Amino acid sequence: MRSFPTLFLVMLGLYSLFYSCEKDDICLEETLPTPRLNISFVDAQNPELSKEVQGLQIKSLSIDSILPVSDPYLLPLRQDQSFTEFEFTTNLGTDTESKTLIQFTYQRKDEYINRACGFRGTYFLNEQSVAQSDPSNSWILGFEIRQDTISNEETVHLALYH
Repeated sequence: MRSFPTLFLVMLGLYSLFYSCEKDDICLEETLPTPRLNISFVDAQNPELSKEVQGLQIKSLSIDSILPVSDPYLLPLRQDQSFTEFEFTTNLGTDTESKTLIQFTYQRKDEYINRACGFRGTYFLNEQSVAQSDPSNSWILGFEIRQDTISNEETVHLALYH
């Protein structure tokens, strides 16, 4: 007889747990997060060809963190500011090591998804969005904005020539 009230309470608790969740309480896996900046490295002599960067290291100065280097190169942009700075190093650990500081400036539009997912940002670039600290002494020779709206990570947004 004692197990009936316990079983009833457990069943009542499970019922209220499953039926008290609303659509806004769950962020579905297919909901896209805020996209990262997708960059590619391109041969300056032949802009149609990708060119590997030897000994590449990308460091986010905003969060003081070294980013994993993988193709595609996806760089997280700050959501609390209108710019993000990265340090790009080539030939890391050699005598010909070279560093370049690049600041990406952008406009951002936030879209409210729901209570569980929060906000999703979309970024917008223009020709003044990319600035190097010392372009005359940089291993990155130029850039091209290939997609000015950063709304997904599938498309290359920016090509860096070297």
